[in-house]
Amino acid sequence: MHFPRNIKFNIEYLFKVYFYVMLLELFIGGAGRLINIGSLTLRMYLFIGAFLLLPILIFKGYILNPISKIVLIFFTILFSWSIINGLIHNAETTRIIDDAKMASFFFILPFFDFLINDRKTVNIIVKLLKFSSLLMALMYISILIALLVGLTNFQELYMITSKEDYADEIAFRGEGAIMYKGFAYMCIGFFFFLFEKKSIWKFLSCAVILIAIILTLTRGLIVTIGLITIPYFIYQNIYKRKNIVLGVMSLLIILISLLYSLPLYLETLGDKAESDIVRTIQITQVVERIDWNSWLIGHGYGIGVPIGVGHLEITYLEVFHKQGLFGLIYWFSLLVLLFFLYMRTSVIDRNFTTPLFFSVLFLYIESATNPFLINSIGLTLIFIALITFYKIPIFGQ
Repeated sequence: MHFPRNIKFNIEYLFKVYFYVMLLELFIGGAGRLINIGSLTLRMYLFIGAFLLLPILIFKGYILNPISKIVLIFFTILFSWSIINGLIHNAETTRIIDDAKMASFFFILPFFDFLINDRKTVNIIVKLLKFSSLLMALMYISILIALLVGLTNFQELYMITSKEDYADEIAFRGEGAIMYKGFAYMCIGFFFFLFEKKSIWKFLSCAVILIAIILTLTRGLIVTIGLITIPYFIYQNIYKRKNIVLGVMSLLIILISLLYSLPLYLETLGDKAESDIVRTIQITQVVERIDWNSWLIGHGYGIGVPIGVGHLEITYLEVFHKQGLFGLIYWFSLLVLLFFLYMRTSVIDRNFTTPLFFSVLFLYIESATNPFLINSIGLTLIFIALITFYKIPIFGQ
């Protein structure tokens, strides 16, 4: 279809603006339940709008790249079978719909693929991600300061955030910290600041975000950040730069700091036995329900366990329970694919691809204890990584 030059430009510009608004909501909006308009959330409206725009983009000649096409085809097979399998196991229709609705975000992959089509778009995505990360960090620290100086108190804050819409988004860590699902992107933004060129802005941004992460008192976020960044830092200073003295000194400082601060920090975290028990019971209940068919193909969408009738705390446990070994193979095959695409593109633009791949690692590791990977929070990052790793050689520097 041929448009006059100015009309074509305006339409493409509007598509991109819509895409950036959608990304900003995904980066900041947690699981997407904070803003409700009528019977649907803002995220659902944006998803529906993007889905309705797809035929226009296809009509204009946009073509899905081969990698995205293969990934989408295999997901569609897995998705369809999970629904059928749930029906075979007599799952409640409402629970099947709930699982299918969460997973259906995957079908917006072509919208990402069509609109991430030049280097400028990639740069804007990175800026939005970093902005979102720093904004959440500053807002969280500001809330904690307000609590500290008495401008508000935890009872007032709890009353505001205890509404049904916020229940799945925000969790309190005693009266000392808050965990918000959107903080996953606060951590992801940290990697992009970390790999910037040395500057006072980089140092301050990393410090603010790291302080905010620590103040969440969330073991998963803190440990995962450490598991990724500390080995890389040691590798850079000892192996790559051959700076053994700096590397050893840095390692000693880290170990001594941990030795003195860990007991105090664990005491601040408080007793996590309850959350650990929930995960342990869920694992036990999943294992008890394994049979010759379910270990391979799962029980299907809509089938939970007594202590997790909807979703489970551990992402991979839920995938195994509902989609079996085939489901786990699919999701970890995506990680392997992303690794090989990263290795191919890292020689072209390491400053962007390395923090993006570290973000993917963060997502996969963190999903071992929290549900991030298979919903809109995790899928957004997977889409960005998959498409940009494939297309960066086309975009060039």
